[in-house]
Formats: sequence, structure tokens, C-alpha cells
Amino acid sequence: MDTPKRYTRFVKKVVYEELVHDSRNRCCVSGCTSRTLIPGKVTSQTISTILHRHHLIYYSDGGPPTARNLVLVCPNCHVLIHQYPNKYTIENLMRDKAHWLEMVDVVPCVLDMGISREAEEMIVLPFAIESLNLSYSLRILKSAMVSDVTRFVAEKVLTPLGKYDNYEEWIYPDRVELALRSATKIILEPSFPISSISMQSDDALVAIVHVRAVAVPSRQVVLFANPPTPASGQGYIATTSVDFPYREVDVEMKIEGTDGYRNSQCGHFDSSGKFHLNVPGAQGGVVDTIEARVGDIVLKITIVFRSRLEGDKVPKQFL
Repeated sequence: MDTPKRYTRFVKKVVYEELVHDSRNRCCVSGCTSRTLIPGKVTSQTISTILHRHHLIYYSDGGPPTARNLVLVCPNCHVLIHQYPNKYTIENLMRDKAHWLEMVDVVPCVLDMGISREAEEMIVLPFAIESLNLSYSLRILKSAMVSDVTRFVAEKVLTPLGKYDNYEEWIYPDRVELALRSATKIILEPSFPISSISMQSDDALVAIVHVRAVAVPSRQVVLFANPPTPASGQGYIATTSVDFPYREVDVEMKIEGTDGYRNSQCGHFDSSGKFHLNVPGAQGGVVDTIEARVGDIVLKITIVFRSRLEGDKVPKQFL
């Protein structure tokens, strides 16, 4: 019987850079709403601490450390991948990865608002979609108003991406407004000429999408940990769950340990109405206080790490 070829566990920097470039510094799992981006220069440290490298074919099964066999995922999704392998199969993850990578081809990087006979009648402005880490150059008529550019962005950028990624809020928004990335709370006046907007070299236009108000029934919110009493050194998963999942409901989870450990994450519930926070293990006797905030609802629980007992399994590290 042939044994699988054993590859080195080390992932070369050039592979890191390829993964980060192709994934646009984002988790590749379909439906993930993580906004975690890798800031600044790409290093092995930033990769390992913010986005995890997941082997499609596990390293222990002979999977090579190549860009084809690796996918970048956020810590939240990495927990789910290992917890529900029947849902997050190799085929599903490969399809999710391809879907995310091909999104850059849905809308051209350079978009022309109109055709002008005189080059000086056109201006070029950057437009960014922060949540997808996508950037575009808009060639705009100098005489255009902010309202004209807003309609153009909605029709040529948001709608195609919304259809590709099944994001109805972008296909059927209540209204779309423009702002600068450096000042998202200041909406650009629709009647102003776009050429009058003062923008720094590192700034960009961004879209503020307003969705229609949707009446939803009252929610039961639950906060729990698995396992509820972890052993010394054993990590656990803190989960906030709602009985009526809705994409636009924000959840914030915070954790503080008596050993000084702190962590927090914000985002949206997944399709099953759950939001997870992966917490590393601590020494026996350490107490973690976990807080979950959903709208005006605040829940708290405490977790006490017990001393490791004989027969306790040592938790496996992520590949």
C-alpha cells in the first residue's frame, strides 16, 4: 500500500502573497460577513493571527502547502469548517473559493460613465466597496452631478455584484447615497457637481446603501459555550443564537478573562441564526466573562476552566 507523500508544513511567503492577493484579504467562505481585513504589509504573522490557512486536503492526509490546496478563512468560519465537515466539504469550499475569486471579473476595474469627445471633460475618481475589498476607477463626465454618479454606481456596480452574490439589499435598495471613505457620516449633496468634491490621494467614494425597513417578530436570544466547562488548556466556542435569523441584525461579542485575556468580534448572524467566537484555552481556575449584545439585548455568562483530569483529551490544533 502506497503511503501519501509527506509535504512540509511550512507555507512559503510567495504562497501567502498569492493567497492574500487572490482572496483580497478576505474570508472565502460563502455567506461570511466578517469584515476582517489584513492591514499593511503581508507577513506570515498577520496571516496566521487574522486569517487562518485551511488545508482543503488536510496536511495529515498528505495535502500540499500550495495556493490550490489552501484557502484563507476567518477564525469564525474555521471553527465551523472543522465542526461541520459534512457541510463544509472540499467540493463546497472549492466552489466558495472560486465564487469569491471570480467576483473581481463581474464588474470591470475601470468604468466609463459616458463617452466624451474631449479628454479634459472627463475626470477619474476612485470608488471602493470596503466590505468586499474591491476598488474601481470611475471615468466620469466632469459636468456630472453627484446624483448622476450615484445612479451610475448603483446600476453598474452594486446591482451586478448583488445579483452575482445573491445580495438583495444591493439589487433592491431603498436608496443609495455617496460619501467619502474618510468621512462616511457626511453624505455628499446630490445636487453638487462631482468635480467640486475635494478628495485626498488615498481617499475614495463609497456607497451608503439604505435597505427597506422589515418588520420582524420578537427574537429569543441565547448565549452559550461549548464545552460549558472546558478543561485547563482546552479552547471553547462561545455562540450567540437567535430564533429568527435576519441578515441585518448586528451582534457584538466580548470576552474578558481573569488572566488578562480580552477579545471581541462584531458581525451578522449566519443563515442558521448563529454567531460564533472561538476562544483559546486557559489555565485551570481562570474565569471568562462573555457578553453578547444584540440591539438593546445584552446577555452575559461566565466560564470557569477546570483543572485537567486524567483521561481528558488534548485539544487538536487547527491545521
